[in-house]
Amino acid sequence: MPKKYQWLLHNKECKKIVMNLEQPITARQLSTRMACRLDVARFRLKTLAQRDYVYCLNESARRSRLFWLTPFGLSCQKKLRTLHSLPIRVHDFPVVDWGLYGWSCFSQRSSMIQAAREPSQPVRIKKRAKTRNPRLKMSDVHACAVAQQLVKKGIYRTIIGKNGRTLYALTEHGKALGALLSNAEMSR
Repeated sequence: MPKKYQWLLHNKECKKIVMNLEQPITARQLSTRMACRLDVARFRLKTLAQRDYVYCLNESARRSRLFWLTPFGLSCQKKLRTLHSLPIRVHDFPVVDWGLYGWSCFSQRSSMIQAAREPSQPVRIKKRAKTRNPRLKMSDVHACAVAQQLVKKGIYRTIIGKNGRTLYALTEHGKALGALLSNAEMSR
């Protein structure tokens, strides 16, 4: 067995990350999933990247960097899951712009994307988002600004409602991003 694979077998936390990675993930999403501090998640991802198990999909990003398995990391995941009698993961996430996905991982944007179930005004979407995440800090004015940013990025589209008000709804691309965000933020 290669030395790099042996190292992974002896590093319990990094092994757990490689074994359970389902889709590209940020350090914050990883810290939520693994119930660890954010700095610990960042350190583990950095270590895995230095050892060529994962790589950054959006290198130019200063925040919300996304990490995914390298071909070597994918083969290690397959070996580990076989070793532990777990089903082999089939990675069939939708094709998305990972730079845009990283941009949408900020808490307010992410919350607004996940809370947009049907065409609504930004204030109603924000209220739904606050129901899902009571710690979310966002004013009504900021919710409108975030909705307009999401329209510019092609995640939301505008609809004129019956009473002439502007409503916001997810585009197909926005729905794919919302599904990825929801999956990434679920605790395992």
